[in-house]
Order: sequence, then C-alpha cells, then structure tokens
Amino acid sequence: MFLVAFASCVWFFAGGSWIIATLRDADRQATDVVFDVFLQPDVTDSSGRALVRTLRLMPNIASASLKDANSVWKEFSTEVGIGEELQSIVDVPSIIRCKLKPNAVHETDALLLAAAIERQYPQLVKEVVWPKQLVALIDARRQDVVLLGSAAGALSIVLFIFALAYAFRAEIHRAGEDLRVGVVLGASPVSIAMPHVVVSCTAGFLGLAIAYAVVLAAGMNLGSKLTWIRLVSPTDLGLMSIALACVGILVCWQQSVHAVYKAEAKGH
Repeated sequence: MFLVAFASCVWFFAGGSWIIATLRDADRQATDVVFDVFLQPDVTDSSGRALVRTLRLMPNIASASLKDANSVWKEFSTEVGIGEELQSIVDVPSIIRCKLKPNAVHETDALLLAAAIERQYPQLVKEVVWPKQLVALIDARRQDVVLLGSAAGALSIVLFIFALAYAFRAEIHRAGEDLRVGVVLGASPVSIAMPHVVVSCTAGFLGLAIAYAVVLAAGMNLGSKLTWIRLVSPTDLGLMSIALACVGILVCWQQSVHAVYKAEAKGH
C-alpha cells in the first residue's frame, strides 16, 4: 500500500505540476499581448483620453493608455533604428495601447473585441492592430494542454484507483480469517472493516506525505534550471494531495466493506 501510494502520487504530482505550470506560463505570455488602437488623424487629445476611459471599463481589457504621435515615433524610431529627421515626412498617428486580461487572450475573443471597437467608434478609431499569430499560438497551446492534460489526468486517476484497489485487496486477502472471525462473533461490518481501513489509510497517507516532500524538494532544487517549476506553488501540491487523499479513503472504505460482506456470505 505504501509503495503503490508513493509511486502513484509522485506520478500524479509530476503530471499535475506540468499542466498547472504550462497554463500559467501561457497566461504570462498573454500579459505581453497588446492591442494598439490607431486613432484617426483629426482626433483631439481630449477625445482620445475619453476613449481611453471608455476602453478601461470593458470587461476584457486590463489596462489602456494614450500614446501621442511623438511617443509613438520615439518608440518606432528606437526599434527600427532611424533618425529623428524623418519624423517630418512620416505620418505617425496617436494610439491607445491596451492590454487584455489573460483569460481574454483567445482568437475568437480578440477578433470580436477588435471588431466591436472599430464598429462602435468609427469617428475615432482608424484601425485596431494586434499580434494575431502570437494570440493563435497561445490559444493553441492552451487547448493542447487542456485536451492532453484532461485525458492524461483522467487516465492517471483511473490507474491510481485500480492500483490502490488491487494493492488493498492483496492486503485484505491476508486478513480473511480475521474477517470471518469477526462475522462469527457478530461484529458489525463497520467494526470489522475499520481497523483495516485505518491501517491502509495510514500506509497511504505516509506514501502521500513522502511523495509530497520528494516532489517539493525536487522542485526547489531544479527551480534554477527549469524555470517552469517555479510556477507551481506548495499550495497547488497541497490541493492535489487533498484530492488524492479523498480518493484513497473512498477506495479503501469501499474495498473494506466489500471484503466484509464477502466474508459474511462465506460465513453463512
């Protein structure tokens, strides 16, 4: 029971940590996505600031700030590496730079948001520009992780339940005579099953605790080399531990009660 619980929990912690870290890394990438709302040439600063306040109220927008033509030109010239003497011949518009909330960085949501801004404010907005390829990559990454993670997680839970059930069945088989003695003496099924549940849960909790400590220590030691591990907190491992402990208790209890009723059937 201890070895099965330990190995299963290490496997589950490793897989769960990878899923959590990958999704959080995708959210981190999503915070770098910017929406540049290009304003019409004749838009005044007051109208631009009013539009900024309006955009900030939209549920999918985390922040919005107005950048005048001079600021846009300085940023552009620095990135491209051209001199200021060309500013007089280049028509640089003012823009409103928006950052979306991480959960809103999806292809469909981004398209709808850009279309809504252009449609609602045609007198102010010339065009909305955003990194379509980056958003598509982030979206695809999330979908792949959710799909593969869900399948792998469901399979891992099933294997964990079966492994724990068979390990417990092997242990309870050795106590068959004790179960039948309890039945003959007229003890209740709960009284007969409880000692075996306590022993099995103790072994399972010990395996779970050591697996938690091993994975946590490995994460601390490898954090400098594998940066994604730092995105998983001890609280995340704790929540996974609670879920595994609940599953383990249910499996042990079900197997114990089944074994007791089976012993009762043989006794009669």
